[in-house]
Amino acid sequence: MLCGFGAKAQQADSLQWKYDAYRTRLKTDFVRVGDGPGKSIAMAGRAYTADGRTILYYGDNTTYHGWYLATLGTEYALLRRDGKPLAETTAELYYAIKALNRLDSVAETLFYDSLGRRGQSALNGFFVRDDVDTTLRHEFPGADLVFSDYLLGESFGAADPKYQRDNEMSQDQAIHLFFGLTLITHYVDADAEFNGVKLQAYARETGMRIIRYIAGNGWSILNPVTGQPVYRGSDARLFSYALRKTAKKMNGGRLPKDFPRAKWYSAPAFGLTSSGLTPVFFNRTMIMILAATGNSWGPKCVTNRFLALQDYMWHKEVFPLAHAELYGVKHTLSPKLREKKIRRLLETADPCRQGSFGPWGWNTSNRWLASHKKYKNYDGFFKMRDNTGLDFMTLHNLYRLRFRK
Repeated sequence: MLCGFGAKAQQADSLQWKYDAYRTRLKTDFVRVGDGPGKSIAMAGRAYTADGRTILYYGDNTTYHGWYLATLGTEYALLRRDGKPLAETTAELYYAIKALNRLDSVAETLFYDSLGRRGQSALNGFFVRDDVDTTLRHEFPGADLVFSDYLLGESFGAADPKYQRDNEMSQDQAIHLFFGLTLITHYVDADAEFNGVKLQAYARETGMRIIRYIAGNGWSILNPVTGQPVYRGSDARLFSYALRKTAKKMNGGRLPKDFPRAKWYSAPAFGLTSSGLTPVFFNRTMIMILAATGNSWGPKCVTNRFLALQDYMWHKEVFPLAHAELYGVKHTLSPKLREKKIRRLLETADPCRQGSFGPWGWNTSNRWLASHKKYKNYDGFFKMRDNTGLDFMTLHNLYRLRFRK
């Protein structure tokens, strides 16, 4: 176990020790790096039943995959800045992006058309949330069960197609992926590669393919096999302006001439979301991601101030910090106050177990996805579980990139 933090706390950099403990646990307990179904996808969490069984839980998993990508991209930047070896993180980045393309390639094959025929494999931007089958249990000694959207669809889809549709992409799944992919395109060197693949370009091509697919049907996401709107989050019209701005950032500050236009009303409509009064917490999170990645509320200082306001309202420190890094914002916030606040928050996380963080918000599956009302409670189906710590790790890396030069 990665405990005994009390003895380590006196070190000059206790947060780094804590990060390293989380990172080791991530690779030991939550992800298996490599090719094949379920590989290089960080699970949503490990849950425990009352009779002591361990469940590997994969639900809404491309949402969490976005934060895995964000952790890896920011980790790469820190290692490069500090002159540390990059090989392990570079390989992990490659396989994490490749996993997302795998979920794109297999997506059509998991659905049936009107004649009962399975779709054909295609790399076109339409993805599923996971491809985790029961064999992955053997990769994690001591695990008893696997829960995943893929297994739900394969087990019950013949009786009721809605179970297959639970595994379809949606705009919220895509938006969380864009957060990680944007950070990778910003931080990873253009010449960084693994297996002959340039990672920055790989992330950019992957993200642009997904956004093009979302935009390709008038900003309505369709399942290409069934021809029907996806089960959840199909209508991206109101977010089309902000999605287009995010695409521009991912694509190096420009868009191809043939890139689809946003709906005319989406720019003023998205501007109204800057108030922070969006009633549903997961919609607020999507909005803050798109504001951070696309600088979508006007000039960068204005966008950052609105993100800071929403942080004040909803306790989402990571988004104004990520935006400041992505767009070079230097003076809109008080750096000293912000550094102290974020460091205090990071120091509250328990290094021993990602499921018992007390009243500070680290007990949720991911602090940045959860409602702030759940910070002192829990936000999942299982009260007894361990979480990945990707929320801590992403904030930690952005904090160090911003304040610890």
